[in-house]
Amino acid sequence: MLAFKLISYLAFAIFAAILGYQALDITGMAMVYPMVLVVLVLVGSLGTFAVTAIWRQPIVASADAAHLATARGPELTRLLSFCLLWVCYPVALPIAGFLVSTILAMTISFWLLKMGRPIVGFFGAVVFALALSVLFATVFYIPVPQGVVDTWLTEYLYTLTG
Repeated sequence: MLAFKLISYLAFAIFAAILGYQALDITGMAMVYPMVLVVLVLVGSLGTFAVTAIWRQPIVASADAAHLATARGPELTRLLSFCLLWVCYPVALPIAGFLVSTILAMTISFWLLKMGRPIVGFFGAVVFALALSVLFATVFYIPVPQGVVDTWLTEYLYTLTG
């Protein structure tokens, strides 16, 4: 189990490094956001790997999360589904666009994690994704993958700001 955790941390760091290498092709201020995220993921992954390797035990953020390491049955299915969902999220981005992909991923995540009322989770995901999309488009000028809904929102925003 420890070897699996160590390999997982290293794989996460390797994928972050690959994304960081690809982000080098982005020019100007648009490069800042992905590079900051990549650096944080690399430092966190490699730091977690080092601590786990030195003390021979995984880092658990809280006692509530400790039971995930021994999940069985439906709980394991939900956990694996949650992980698979977020692995598929980047694949969905260029197809469905940022808004639709993010709203669906967050809503399904809330449902998988049994986070209270699903309708509240859905509306929370809509508000969050819209706010983030507007912030990226108007303040940070960070392009997001465009789907039909994203294109409508972008056209509407630039019509308003004229």
